Amino acid sequence: MKRNLWIILIIFAASSQLWARPMVGRLGVGTHNQFQAGLAALSLKFQKSPTLAFGASLGARIQDENTRMAGAFKVYRIIFDEPQLNFYVAAMFAVGSKSVGGESGTILQGDGTFGCEFHFAGLSSVGLSFEFGFSASKEGDSKLLMRLFGDNIITAGIHFYL
Repeated sequence: MKRNLWIILIIFAASSQLWARPMVGRLGVGTHNQFQAGLAALSLKFQKSPTLAFGASLGARIQDENTRMAGAFKVYRIIFDEPQLNFYVAAMFAVGSKSVGGESGTILQGDGTFGCEFHFAGLSSVGLSFEFGFSASKEGDSKLLMRLFGDNIITAGIHFYL
């Protein structure tokens, strides 16, 4: 009986490690809403190593008199990881344009964030993330806008890993 209990405990302990899939070399496709121009964006995230990931995103809203577009590059540095949870710091640089009522302008944005990406056990292909941090943006000739922000898990981002 005691031997059977040990075998069951060893199998249970070993199988819990099998639930966590390594993310290195995986590409995530998803969405986020971090652009200052008020755009939701299609996002790609590639896990290069256990501690480094790269991201790119593109957002657009095209209407007759109100057109906005933006693209961004993001670098993630994982600072603490667990089987279903990664804590990271990230830096994003974005460039966008807007055309409202015949007037157009360029938007530059830089973000420094701290975030977390959560994966459900047994469903590691889906990552839910939220971030908070500091953002600086400049729109055309206007003054530099600096703000603190925080996105919750409902409004932040989601990626599906291939």
